[in-house]
Amino acid sequence: MNFFIRKGAILPLLRMKVIEDSNLDYQKFMTMLENSAITFSMRELNTGAYKIANRQGGIVLRKKRVNNAQQDEYYIYYKWQSKDTNKVGEFQGEFHIDFFGSETGNLIVPTQENLIIHVGDSFTKTTITSV
Repeated sequence: MNFFIRKGAILPLLRMKVIEDSNLDYQKFMTMLENSAITFSMRELNTGAYKIANRQGGIVLRKKRVNNAQQDEYYIYYKWQSKDTNKVGEFQGEFHIDFFGSETGNLIVPTQENLIIHVGDSFTKTTITSV
């Protein structure tokens, strides 16, 4: 999975849909997700050095309004800070979800493929040095 953002940018949010897995009880998993802590980490592909380590992520519910037969969707996300994207390069990102309550454990997302974040150079100057 690839995600593209410009150097110094804070938008768009990095978000991933929590995918329904037929091996899980979907409703039970969603309840577990509501009682969890979500963090995000990102490391440089070339060096393995962490640019972001265990920063707070979030979860948002998207209600299905068109067809009541469809299940609601949950998205996990990370809100960028400008210092997160101040270096051009390729990075690997991952979310850690720690579950609390009666069902404990953790999950690293994405599970199927690596999340590669491409921070590209911008041709627009984003800082003002003097007026």
